[in-house]
Formats: sequence, C-alpha cells, structure tokens
Amino acid sequence: MNSRSLKKYLLPMFLLVLPIESFAKDTTMLDELNNRFVTFERRFDDCINSASQNDVSENIVDKIQALNIDFEISVGYLYKQSLYLCSDNEFSELARIIMIIETSDNDGLQLSKEKASQIRKLLFSKVDLRLESKFQSLPQDKKEALLNLAKKLEPFDLVSMHERLQAM
Repeated sequence: MNSRSLKKYLLPMFLLVLPIESFAKDTTMLDELNNRFVTFERRFDDCINSASQNDVSENIVDKIQALNIDFEISVGYLYKQSLYLCSDNEFSELARIIMIIETSDNDGLQLSKEKASQIRKLLFSKVDLRLESKFQSLPQDKKEALLNLAKKLEPFDLVSMHERLQAM
C-alpha cells in the first residue's frame, strides 16, 4: 500500500473517530454536571428541611423589625441567603462546572452547554432576581445590616418568622 492509498483510508477513519471523541467528552461533562446538580439539590433540600426546625431568636426578630424594611425584602432575602450559605460548597462546585462548560471553546459540548443553561435558569429564577434587585436598591446601611444578619442565620422557618414579624 502506498502513502496515497494510506491517506485515502486514514482520513475517513480520523473523521469518524473525531465525533466519537467529542461525544465522549460531552457525555463526561454532562455526567459531571448532572452529578453536581443532584448533589446541590440534595444539600439544598436538607437545608430547607432543617429550616422548618429552626426558629430565629427574638433578638434577631427585633433587629429585623428595627430595620423598617418591607418584609418581602428583609425576610425573603435573609431566608434565601441562609439557604445559599447552608449549601455554599455544593453551589460553588455546581457554579464552577457551569462556568467551565459555558466558557469552553469546545463545540463538542453542545449537550452540556444546553443543560448548563437550563440549570442556571433554575438557580437564578425571576423571583430570586427580583428579590436581589429590590435588595440592591436599599440604602447601603440597610443592605449591610441585612448582610450582617444573614451571616449569623442558619436556615429558618420562613412561615414562623413572617408570623412573628406580622404580630409585632
């Protein structure tokens, strides 16, 4: 077999193998993304479940009341932050793999990129973004006060907190 006929056979073989390798990389990344998402979901669910068993101290309730901020913003933001802080490690790992996939120049990661986009939309819902926008529009001193409170809170019973603040 001469070199010309060898090239004739090798080129089609190379073109056949290339998509398989690309698909394998996409499948591997997709599996990793799915695993990290499931891990995050489980941890986030654990945080929500533990929240129902935690009441916020009267001292914290008084501090929230003293801020004189709309309940939706103060309680909603603190609740959301407490859940994200509780699941911070898993969230960070998931966010990292999403960023790796989305910034990859590899066109062979199409399935992974689509899934990453779907997960990102779930992580940052319109409700979360609206709440964040309202939080960002607060005066700086009130934002700092809420952030300081958020650092001290474990996930808490949202309904109980809302009822306690309404009763005041």
